[in-house]
Formats: sequence, structure tokens, C-alpha cells
Amino acid sequence: MSTLHYWDDLIPGSRVKLGDYFLSRDEIIDFAGKYDPLPFHLDEEAARQSPIGVLCASGIHTMAILQRLTVESWFSRMHIVVGMGVDKLKFILPVLPDESLTGHVEVLRQMRLPNQSDRGAVIYRAEAYNPRGEMVASMQGTILVLRNPN
Repeated sequence: MSTLHYWDDLIPGSRVKLGDYFLSRDEIIDFAGKYDPLPFHLDEEAARQSPIGVLCASGIHTMAILQRLTVESWFSRMHIVVGMGVDKLKFILPVLPDESLTGHVEVLRQMRLPNQSDRGAVIYRAEAYNPRGEMVASMQGTILVLRNPN
């Protein structure tokens, strides 16, 4: 018997706690150098001179970490078909080096799809928090999940 969850099991209001992810200074700089080379992601002195005032992770890096935590703690435990999109992506506070992120995912809504009785859409919200319990990022996404064939 499968331990994976189907669309039918993903009840609106249900929440899943995410694991932790430690984000080092070196990882922040390496990611930024490849994908978001703004000075306040690359150099501590430049960051001090910026309006943010501190070296911090790229928002895209933060989103990638939130996605990884969501995959490891939630998507990996369901019959997921595909991700359909991300909406309402918010970067709320700077993500600082040498700290861990954690968070949770909440099912917001299920939707049946016309002409696709074997799957349904799930709208969810994922939120990331720093060690002080402050929300640093959130996103709303939509995924397709197989329906229970029984």
C-alpha cells in the first residue's frame, strides 16, 4: 500500500511543517555571483553602503530554498504530477548569512479539473521563517496531484 498522498487527502487548512536549511555566507555569495550579482549579495562592504545595510541572500535564492524545503517535506510525500505556477511571491525581510530557515506549507484550496478526472489542482501557501520566528518570504503555488483511483 502506498504511503503517498493523493489530491483527495490534501484538505484545505491542513499544514505541514518544513525542515531546516542552513544558509552560509559563502553560499549566498556563490549563488549571487551566478544568478543575482547585486552588490549587497556579493560584498559585505558594498552591502553596508546599500539601503539594506547588510549582506543578504537574493530573493530568488530564498525562493529556491523554500522550494527545496517544500519538496523535501511535502511534495515528496504525494502523487504530484506537475507544478503549474507560483503567485504572490513576497520577500519580506533580508535573509542573513549563517542562519537557518524553516517554515510551513498550508493547503488553501482544492479544485477539480474539467475533463481530467484522474487529477486535481491544489493551491498552497509556503512561508519561510528566520531563527527569530520572523517571516522572511512567502509564496502561493498551484500544483496538479493525482486523484485516488479507488
